Amino acid sequence: MAAISDPTRLVLQSILASQSPQALPQQRKDAVALLEQFKRADVSSLLPVCGALVSVQQLAGLAAQYGVMLGATDVVGVRMAAFQLLTDVARNRWRELNPDQRMAATRLAWQEFTEAVSPSGAGGADGAGASGAGGSYPLRGKAAELLAVVVRQQGSAAYAEILPQLMTGAAAGPSQAELSCRVLHYISEDLTQFEVNGPGLRCRPSSRPPATAPW
Repeated sequence: MAAISDPTRLVLQSILASQSPQALPQQRKDAVALLEQFKRADVSSLLPVCGALVSVQQLAGLAAQYGVMLGATDVVGVRMAAFQLLTDVARNRWRELNPDQRMAATRLAWQEFTEAVSPSGAGGADGAGASGAGGSYPLRGKAAELLAVVVRQQGSAAYAEILPQLMTGAAAGPSQAELSCRVLHYISEDLTQFEVNGPGLRCRPSSRPPATAPW
């Protein structure tokens, strides 16, 4: 993807165009093509752009800066797309991230998840509170998926480290418990790789965990 002066603005416009019922078919096609191209961009540009678009506060500031009117549905759509881009990076391009970028991605995933399970973020599974920090039920599910993918990439030590935090959060209420269980379910799918060596079965972490984590 060629260097551009404001990739965040371009990605935001492309997401909105790809989701707009008023957009012409060619406009939606061009927007989707640009987003696909963005997915293959250098990870150093992917993370800050997606991090800005997934944050309610930063997204509101960007909309004001760019003169874009965002309704509640637009906010949900943009954040859902940004979550998906971040999850794709964590799942498919983790090895391309340097230690600082991995820590930044981990902190972002944990921040979004803690906002999702907060009392204000967890209210209204039917989509109420979509403009709040936690967002709608689908957005909270995306936050849980992103955290699970990040932890899964870091291995069993990160899983053991985050487990007490998830259990504590689950005790706060049914919505928090559901999201914590969803994270654990996602992680458990393939946290470890199993190898058969001779008569025994041995498991090993999928990758080396970081020295510190934000939880």
